[in-house]
Amino acid sequence: MAITGTTLLANLGDVLQDSTEAVWGNFVRAGFINEAVNLIVLLRPDAVSTAAEFDLVASSPKQEIPSDGLRFLGITRNVDGRPVTRADRETMNSVVPAWTLPATVTGIEHFMFDKETPRLFYVYPVPDTAVTVELVYAQSPETFTPATSLPLPDHYLAPVMEYAQYRCFSMNSKRINLNRAATHLNAFYNALGVKGQNDAVLAQVQEG
Repeated sequence: MAITGTTLLANLGDVLQDSTEAVWGNFVRAGFINEAVNLIVLLRPDAVSTAAEFDLVASSPKQEIPSDGLRFLGITRNVDGRPVTRADRETMNSVVPAWTLPATVTGIEHFMFDKETPRLFYVYPVPDTAVTVELVYAQSPETFTPATSLPLPDHYLAPVMEYAQYRCFSMNSKRINLNRAATHLNAFYNALGVKGQNDAVLAQVQEG
């Protein structure tokens, strides 16, 4: 069960030894929690993954995930059970030059994806009528507020707390402690099982 916003903010206040919000108000803390959520989703898009039936656009090799989606993750199968595997678009261009042309088929065999266009993907063969597949994609997380719950599974609570503490102790306040902040940031990365060399991603999130 997802932890409520009021409970999460209270717990954060306790670990910061600032339950009265004398140093870091809940508005600031909630902002840091949202940063944590967004950074987790960028580093681990499986944190917000979902699988759903999806109708492919007929006669188009290029497809786009639903409007609530953040990143395409894959296609597991056609709804009739036939599996779908990943292919390389450059290979398809060489081996099947006409792969983008529509065909009369009842399912697809392959999908193609480039990380540079995270909401888009390509399919082969290109069905000339609507075909339904099981699509896996990362959903955009809801914005966290004191009135909502953490928009991630419960097992991401620890890295969220670590990141929020990192941001609090990095602030230009009477509690600034850069060594302690760095310790919490490393604990955040360790909890996610990712390397700490993610400066560009970190900056992207903090700059909004």
